[in-house]
Amino acid sequence: MRDEVQRLIDVVPVKIVVLDGNDHILAFNNPCEPYLCAVGLDAQATIGKCYFDLNHAFKASPADTDAIRRHLALLRKGGKAFSYPIRFHLRGQDIHMIIHGDRLPGDDQLIIISHLDDEDPESESMDRRRYHLSMLLAEEEERKRIARELHDETFQQLALIQFNLLTVRSTNMTSEAADAYRAMEVSLKAIQDQIKTLSYILHPPELAEDGIEAALSNFSRGFARRSGLFVEFRNLAGRIKRCPDMEIAFYRVAQEALANVYKHANANHVVVRLRRSRQDLFIEIEDDGRGVPEHVINGQGRDIVGVGLSGMRERIAALAGYLEVRRTGTGTLVIARIPRRRPGDW
Repeated sequence: MRDEVQRLIDVVPVKIVVLDGNDHILAFNNPCEPYLCAVGLDAQATIGKCYFDLNHAFKASPADTDAIRRHLALLRKGGKAFSYPIRFHLRGQDIHMIIHGDRLPGDDQLIIISHLDDEDPESESMDRRRYHLSMLLAEEEERKRIARELHDETFQQLALIQFNLLTVRSTNMTSEAADAYRAMEVSLKAIQDQIKTLSYILHPPELAEDGIEAALSNFSRGFARRSGLFVEFRNLAGRIKRCPDMEIAFYRVAQEALANVYKHANANHVVVRLRRSRQDLFIEIEDDGRGVPEHVINGQGRDIVGVGLSGMRERIAALAGYLEVRRTGTGTLVIARIPRRRPGDW
């Protein structure tokens, strides 16, 4: 069996590792050997070792290692193929790779892992990210335009209707007419409030004026007031330098995640966190609800939650980031990570 797998992967120019049912290395191809030797590993001696021992040898971060473990576990349970970006330091260079995992065709017990270099700024993956980012920025500009029109046009027309309604008010109205008038006042006020909220959600002014911390803090308070949930915002990242692309992406992730919590999670408490590591900035949304279904995490099914998660992933991937959703002991945790691409980001 191992000889057949070896012949299969030796013709592939990408770095390939094949794992057995216990995450032990069954085979690898020639492009892997220079990397193994660079960290002092005897290439052939790695056969039979746990794949995650290699992560330790390459000094991959514990967070990356844990994430890959979870993806492999989901894949073995019938989930879809996964992609995950990792970084490590090798011979004085920062190495960026995209790890792809899938079941080996013809044998569901074996997992094939490819390691794709993600260093070339002119690579196809970078071109795709630029395209998606340009589309997302165009979407944000359209949101701004609609928000302005709602505030400057629609809201003003409603204010004019309210003024005209006052002019026809009469003290000698019949009781039926007075009841109808009061009902129209209540409805008009409700529409005005909805227009204000929609305009704010489409384009929160503090996102452009004060940055992501203020925008998330205010949004969390407003969402708590509207939904009845206890929403807590914690900034564990300290002061964050302005970066409009990151701010928009994180804000939209928070919007979608909180909307999913309200609609589907049956939760009472939600925590929105900003935090950072040496290389990454994170937003996390954690709730104490019933937990997102496994089929949604695995990318199976077409329900509303799955569609929302797909949109969040695309938005974060456009910034070379990664979005992960996992069940916790008491609910669901959504983590979006955006890497620092240049010194001085954030």
